[in-house]
Amino acid sequence: GISTKKLSYIFDKFYRIQNEKSNEVNGFGLGLYYVKEICSLQNWKIKAENNTENGVTITLSIPYKK
Repeated sequence: GISTKKLSYIFDKFYRIQNEKSNEVNGFGLGLYYVKEICSLQNWKIKAENNTENGVTITLSIPYKK
């Protein structure tokens, strides 16, 4: 997982997290930002939870109407 402080920034534009094992920082930091923006436009909910064994769990909730 990642620290609670870093987790609070995970959806910020251009935010990237350094890989602790390889010291690499990949990508542009836009992927989760755009996902959050799309969710906001559609009135969907997205959240990130720290999972110490497997990294971070991203949950997307999409309302369903019958």
